[in-house]
Amino acid sequence: MPATIRADHPAILPVAAAIRAVTTDPLEQLVMVNDVTHLLVDFDEDERVYGRPEFHATLDEMIARRREAGWVYLRDDCDGRAVFAAHLLASLGIQWRLEASYWQRHAWVVARVGDVDYDLLELRGATPETKE
Repeated sequence: MPATIRADHPAILPVAAAIRAVTTDPLEQLVMVNDVTHLLVDFDEDERVYGRPEFHATLDEMIARRREAGWVYLRDDCDGRAVFAAHLLASLGIQWRLEASYWQRHAWVVARVGDVDYDLLELRGATPETKE
């Protein structure tokens, strides 16, 4: 999936421009990327959206499915939200990487600002691998 992420994706450019118009501070941009991703990508299960129990869609596939279904917003599960956020981060010039946890059955994005990593879209509790 990381190979499909484009900083110049035509659907992402206006969103990134809107974020830049509000703030140029990278930490504030991270907060906005997290919030905008939650607003523009409705959480839904792959089975309902794509008819498969597990599907890792590109942004273009998410857009095509939205158009086909007539939805107002994109729909996908956590990995789709992570893909959307990664496009935004790339467009804003912020380093990122996709992360996933088998135990949590969850995917998210880690963004790097300065020498600090920040988890975006990662709001779940402890996993068996981290519980003490």
